[in-house]
Amino acid sequence: MVSDISKIFLSSSKLSIVKDNHSPHILPPLQKGQLIHAKVIKTLSGRQSQLVILGKTLLAQTHTPLKTGETILLRVVQSAPTPVFKIEQADSPPIKLLYDAVKSLGRTGPFRHIESLVRQPMTPDSSATSATSAKAINHFVRLIQNTALQSEQTSPNLLHRFIENSGLKWEHKLLSFFSNSETVSFEKIQDLIKNDLKALALLPQTENSTYPS
Repeated sequence: MVSDISKIFLSSSKLSIVKDNHSPHILPPLQKGQLIHAKVIKTLSGRQSQLVILGKTLLAQTHTPLKTGETILLRVVQSAPTPVFKIEQADSPPIKLLYDAVKSLGRTGPFRHIESLVRQPMTPDSSATSATSAKAINHFVRLIQNTALQSEQTSPNLLHRFIENSGLKWEHKLLSFFSNSETVSFEKIQDLIKNDLKALALLPQTENSTYPS
């Protein structure tokens, strides 16, 4: 029987303790930046698990799958009035989870290339290429996590929206456009410039540049 339960809500890698009506906050004083290990003692459902944090049993609600028996690392990002934590990644990112997430986005445009990048370290290989890919994936995971923390709302479409809004799809379409000689014409380029400021910014410019009217 759980003797003391508080509710925890997890948004992406953000974890905050919400005071329960029947139990006060009982965690000891925390320092910002402090690292704390939490043990998952029981997975109740796809979104709820019981955790032990500093010896206290808490109920966690999360959109991130947690496995019974695993230990997660938390960093204190706010100690008062309500403790807020960030789930820290281990030295090796959860490649399989990231791969499954990327694979579900589709196989067109940059999604196909990102899937290929993530898949490489999943095969046993000690080559420099594999090491480079693993480093790139670490940066990618960290970027996604930091982006997720900018929003207070949970979103299962975060990864898809991030890629959509980052310009990766736009750059891929632009590359395909200029790589195909059959699609390149002055009229199409002029129309592209007229309707897209980013395309204009990408054009090489000189002090004496002139553009046809």
